[in-house]
Amino acid sequence: EGAETVHMVLANMSEALRWCREQVVDRMNRGMGESEILHDIDFPAELFDKPWMLPIYGDPTYIVRDLFREENGWWDRNPTTLHPSPPDQAAFEILSALGDPATVVNRAKDLAQGGQTQLALHVIDLVALAPGDDPVVAEARVVKAELCRVRSKEVEPFVSKSCYRSSARLLDEGHTSWQDLP
Repeated sequence: EGAETVHMVLANMSEALRWCREQVVDRMNRGMGESEILHDIDFPAELFDKPWMLPIYGDPTYIVRDLFREENGWWDRNPTTLHPSPPDQAAFEILSALGDPATVVNRAKDLAQGGQTQLALHVIDLVALAPGDDPVVAEARVVKAELCRVRSKEVEPFVSKSCYRSSARLLDEGHTSWQDLP
């Protein structure tokens, strides 16, 4: 309430956005990709630790992603994603190359038990995204659903919580893609 307060809040948000753009563009000019930038930026408390900047709906990393796409386009600078294979085919070939996929599932469980839920999600995807109903693949999907539920409690933004929870429900219902739904 009040013109002075409104001005202060909007000025802070504007300054934070300008700071983010400068940081993202600087890192892009140094050749960094989206994921590298996301993990390299430290958001200054004087700009981001404000009641109106709380990560309720989104968070500063959403802004970083938007700025990256605005400046770079859709490509994340990983040559593998430039012209990707169909996800189920890629997952099948990854699974074929792994040898014993149970090793991957066990590693994901170990990471999760060590509190590294997001890293465990990256690992479990090597098996969970594969097509078919092989018992190890089915187990990987159960593990992924649980990891999504855990991760939803670890993040602040409502949107992120919702994405993790809905993905867990999708997997619980035996689906691996939103395209599988009626």
